[in-house]
Amino acid sequence: MILDKPVKTYLMAAIQNAMNGIAEIAQKPVKYGQGIPTDQDTAVYPWCCFFDEKQSKTRRNRIEITNFELVIQVWVKESDAVDVEDMLDLLDAKVEAAILTDAGIRQYVMPGLRGEEPVDPLSSDKLFPDMQTGILQAVYRITYGHAWANPFDTGT
Repeated sequence: MILDKPVKTYLMAAIQNAMNGIAEIAQKPVKYGQGIPTDQDTAVYPWCCFFDEKQSKTRRNRIEITNFELVIQVWVKESDAVDVEDMLDLLDAKVEAAILTDAGIRQYVMPGLRGEEPVDPLSSDKLFPDMQTGILQAVYRITYGHAWANPFDTGT
């Protein structure tokens, strides 16, 4: 199927939609691109961004298979109603469920060369830059493909 934008653009939009569907993430739309809340005093929390890293490509017949690490960060601030540790645990579970089961994401991903899972959880860390802020950083390996030499063609 030929698309008007590269396959990866549609995949990243599907990831953004899945993250926007998590009710506990207050800041909408979720930011595509690495970052921190620009003004941490006025930002709406929980705040979320995602970005891709460490991309590799291989060829299988006429399909180019791309693997990349998807990094999702969710920032949480403590308040009277929010315990940072509990909220990070809840958001970790919600992010994992969304990324692994979302139909919009599933339509663009594909198994890797050795039949690996197209969306594979790699790690999940909690960081605490200060006493009131917690950051969830979840990393997934994503595998998608497109026609060789044509990133606009899904290859199907």
